[in-house]
Amino acid sequence: MANTIRVKRSSVDGRIPTITDLELGEIAINTYMGKMFIKQKRGLVESIVQIGAENIFTYANVAPSNPLNGDMWMEETTNLLSIYVEGTGWELVVGIQGYSGKLTVGPTPLPSPSLNDLWIDTN
Repeated sequence: MANTIRVKRSSVDGRIPTITDLELGEIAINTYMGKMFIKQKRGLVESIVQIGAENIFTYANVAPSNPLNGDMWMEETTNLLSIYVEGTGWELVVGIQGYSGKLTVGPTPLPSPSLNDLWIDTN
């Protein structure tokens, strides 16, 4: 007979467990976002850590809802690149207009990058 292991889970976009939701060693999964979380304790400090997932890069006219720290968004019409900073919001990093470097979005980096070039890996 097979055993079924169920962990705490949510299918609501942006729902992330709090430190009171999880015990140390317990896992939570958000099936909508495709992300897993654990509770971490270093000394007296407890926090929730996302595991096994990359930061998200979104190319769209509207900023993603419920971003996590480090997620990136490039606005389609202006090509302005922003990174989400927890507690601050979307911070503008660079825009194509007036920008002195090359922006490459794709699976392969520039073969000979120069200072200020930016490559966003789509793999």
